[in-house]
Order: sequence, then structure tokens, then C-alpha cells
Amino acid sequence: MPNFHCIVDDYTQYAPAAVMLGLKVFGYEGRTDWGQMLVSDALSMAILTGVTQGMKYSIRRMRPDNSRRNSFPSGHTGTSFMTATLLHKEYGWRNPWWSIGGYTIAALTGVSRIMNNKHWMSDVACG
Repeated sequence: MPNFHCIVDDYTQYAPAAVMLGLKVFGYEGRTDWGQMLVSDALSMAILTGVTQGMKYSIRRMRPDNSRRNSFPSGHTGTSFMTATLLHKEYGWRNPWWSIGGYTIAALTGVSRIMNNKHWMSDVACG
């Protein structure tokens, strides 16, 4: 979709994490306390960032819009699915709709990256 341009994917990658933090701030009982949740989240982000950036700058795949050589894998998609999984682990046991919502937003983030001509389908699938 060469004429499609939307920056919402820059924000939706963090939406499940924002929901999780909001639920915690407003006292909705989660699986863990603040300390455990923050350590788990930080460790997850560090691992995701290390793996994703390591692959991006080792593989050096050109983006569909020919802008840069860091297409594979999609970091936005990886981040959105990681934050959706964190939301699922923290609150999915209380209500499955938190998980469904988080993973739906993550999937839409991946689709948006393809529609914005920033990633190939395989980039998003790996992310």
C-alpha cells in the first residue's frame, strides 16, 4: 500500500504495557507485586532488544521502502507481542479479555507495519 501512512504503530506497540501499568496503578489485583512485575518486564525488554537488534544488524535486510537495511525482524511487532504476553501473564488469569485485547493490538501493530511499507510479511512473522 504505497500511499498508506499511519504512525499509530509507533504507539500501539506499547499499548498492552500501558494497560498493564494502568491496571496495576488503579489497584486491579495481578499475579505479582510491583517489584516482580517491573523486574520481569525489564528483563523481557532487555532480552527482546538484544535479540532483535542483534538480528537486525547482522542480517541487514532492506526494508520494502528501501529506506534502511534493518528490516528483519520487526522490532515494533516483537515489542507489541512481548507486552501483550506480559499483560496476559499478569492479568489473563483474571479475565481472558485482557489477553484477547493485548494480542489483538499486537496483531494490528504487525499489520500496520506491513501496510506502512516498513516490513515484509516474514519480518512481522519473526517479530
